[in-house]
Amino acid sequence: MNLTTHQRALAFGALYYDEMALNAYQFDKNHRERRLEKVIEKDSELECLINRFKEDQKNILALLRRNMMNIMLDQRLTSFERSTRLERYWPDYFAFMILLDRRAFPSSNGQVYNHVPEYIPDRLSDMGIDPRINQNLRINREKIEVRKKDIFEKAKSLFFEVYKTGRWNKEEFVDKIATWIYKNVEYDFDNMYKGFGKGSITLDELKKGVCRHHALYAQVLNQAFGLTSRLLKCEYNGIPHAANLVRVNGMWNLLDVTNPVTVGGEEYTCFFPIAERSIDLNRDSYDWTVVDDQGVRNYKSRNNMCFRIK
Repeated sequence: MNLTTHQRALAFGALYYDEMALNAYQFDKNHRERRLEKVIEKDSELECLINRFKEDQKNILALLRRNMMNIMLDQRLTSFERSTRLERYWPDYFAFMILLDRRAFPSSNGQVYNHVPEYIPDRLSDMGIDPRINQNLRINREKIEVRKKDIFEKAKSLFFEVYKTGRWNKEEFVDKIATWIYKNVEYDFDNMYKGFGKGSITLDELKKGVCRHHALYAQVLNQAFGLTSRLLKCEYNGIPHAANLVRVNGMWNLLDVTNPVTVGGEEYTCFFPIAERSIDLNRDSYDWTVVDDQGVRNYKSRNNMCFRIK
């Protein structure tokens, strides 16, 4: 089993539904953790977790998140010690989420799928509506590759801001994620209706992007925080667009990172509840309306997305 001790403790928490696995440890004479008491010991335990992750990514990632957040609730440590301990766990936490992705969702070996995936794994390449891998044959737009290691590292300050409180408010943190993306991936007005070439670009390297990059970024980060989220390919007032759907407190909401709403003269993240209790973006079509001070917005879902896992 090629896991660090921290990762074995995270795996224990996710496998055995234990939200306090990282807080089960003894101290050494310098008041530092000496030995984590709850860790997986067998390869079979890791395989069991991977098999469960294939079917239930959301709850596994939520358990990892709760364990990380609960570091900040450890009253045996000072506030500074809790923050320092959380900081020490980042590399192993990020790497473990990627390990689960790669074991549960291996390379598709060139096979291209045509539907909107419910989960975005590491190394997914969003190819738009053009299934051709060879960039010399493509007529549509760039392929967008997801490299989570670099995305997580880039967003580390966001993870710390969310986790440092030790408390969880889904709607508040959806807004934090959306705001972080809106500020860190500036909208590229020069390429509003254009592609970014025909080859591959990596999502994390973009300093500017358009709706499809914002939505893919939001989906990756929403997932990592253990939120129920979907990538939404749609038309926005008749124009091709991408956004997200996020389930909070039993209700689905439309999240459009790219287009904030204006209410009472103030700008807010576009996050509106929708009526549907269940969503199947590949089977059904949806039509939603959002109203703000600027007028009426219409979002019509579509399911034509080609992708592969590299």
